[in-house]
Amino acid sequence: MIRVLNALKSVLELEAAEYKKMLVLAAEKRDVLFKNDVKGLELIVAKELSVLKEIKHLEAQREELIGKAAVLSHRAKDTMRLTDIIEILNGDLKEEFIRIRGELSGLVAELKKSCKANKGLIETQLQYASFCVNLLSGQAGPLSLYSHEGEINNKEEITYLIDRSV
Repeated sequence: MIRVLNALKSVLELEAAEYKKMLVLAAEKRDVLFKNDVKGLELIVAKELSVLKEIKHLEAQREELIGKAAVLSHRAKDTMRLTDIIEILNGDLKEEFIRIRGELSGLVAELKKSCKANKGLIETQLQYASFCVNLLSGQAGPLSLYSHEGEINNKEEITYLIDRSV
């Protein structure tokens, strides 16, 4: 059982390292989004895919090791979780697992925040690009909805940036 637990601890530490890489990439992504650097974004996405592939591989190993720990502790294989393993441990090993679980939880929460912020940046840039395209094509509507007096402009008075007849 100790061999399985040590292997599980190693896999969890490797997962934490991969999530740290994802956080670094998320910060890099934020920077290239601010710079509107499409080539840089492509490179970061390729790196993210590589890290995600490794995370998926480590998750499969973790699930396999948790299954082995379940069998060795005479518990149902598909219901055993990391929390259950921590409950049956004691001493330093228990403290290590609690530390690693906390670290992983923190990394995942931080990564979610970073991804949410990056998603907002991407959506803002897409809206801006769409607005610019529509503005140039005359589909964005009037440049000014209100006149200088504060009244709504009539359709006949509305001008577009580029006249369609050109």
